[in-house]
Amino acid sequence: MEYDIAKINFIFGIISVVSIFVSVIFFLLSGEKELKEEDIKRIEKEKSSFSEHFQKIYDILGSWIYWIANKMSFAYNLNPNVISLLGLLSGIIGSILIIPGFFSAGGILIILGGIFDVVDGKVAREKRQERKTGALTDSVLDRISEIFMFSSLLIFFEFRKSIFFSVLSALSMAFSLLVSYVRARGESLGVKVSEGSIRRPERVTILSISLILESLSHFITGKIIFIPLALIVIFIGSVITSIDRFRKVFKELEREETKDK
Repeated sequence: MEYDIAKINFIFGIISVVSIFVSVIFFLLSGEKELKEEDIKRIEKEKSSFSEHFQKIYDILGSWIYWIANKMSFAYNLNPNVISLLGLLSGIIGSILIIPGFFSAGGILIILGGIFDVVDGKVAREKRQERKTGALTDSVLDRISEIFMFSSLLIFFEFRKSIFFSVLSALSMAFSLLVSYVRARGESLGVKVSEGSIRRPERVTILSISLILESLSHFITGKIIFIPLALIVIFIGSVITSIDRFRKVFKELEREETKDK
């Protein structure tokens, strides 16, 4: 049974890699011309919070994601909150598929959930349906999706009797949520902070890529390699990001308190 899952993973993983590669080639050849002016401005704004090296990567990756989002024309007939729910559903199903070992399918569905996360914002802006209630709903659904994602990894490693990576999955979830909490708490106190090496988009991208790569390597080696590496990167990055954000918010609040005296 395990061999059958590994074989299905490998075949689906190959199809996924080839599909992504072909779509990136199509995008590089003509896709950039199809991006809307609003998308380009959005990408420029989003990449400004990255380090200089990652900005170059996000130029391509972010543009590719927005290009795919523009192709999902059916979504423009839906309410942004419905699109957010579709993203959550995709993320939950993808996460659950990790538990029995369907890595490639899980990775693709988690990526799809991330794309829906981009699409709901695009649709809301373009249809002038941006609402505070929608922003709250989107944020809460993102957190739920991440809870499922890391919980599935915890259960997966628990079944494999890997206590270390089970604990690491739980800690990664905790610090990932802390990254988002520090930002939300900072903004509620009047300090905006969005910087950081590992935020939700990075966490989703790193884990999704690791799942697809795992589907290929596990069939060949029989070992789990890329998912543990992804967890280590996400954990360390989330710890650093949460500390950096806390320090920035703390210093800004301290500066305001000193100025008021």
